[in-house]
Amino acid sequence: MIIDIIKRKPKTNFLTKQKLLLEVEELRTRLDATERRLQEASEILQAQIAERKRAEETFEKAQEYAESIVETN
Repeated sequence: MIIDIIKRKPKTNFLTKQKLLLEVEELRTRLDATERRLQEASEILQAQIAERKRAEETFEKAQEYAESIVETN
């Protein structure tokens, strides 16, 4: 009986290690996918921020122009 347990233990350890390695690989794959999605989201946000800054600058210039027209009258 003890011999049977000893014989099974290495096999169980190998299977457990193999299962853990597969789980680690799956987690790495998920992490990589998440990292790509975050990078894409970051790029989109940076583009939106730049677009908003350009819109604000355009608005400020238009406001200054309108104010200068009012001041000259």
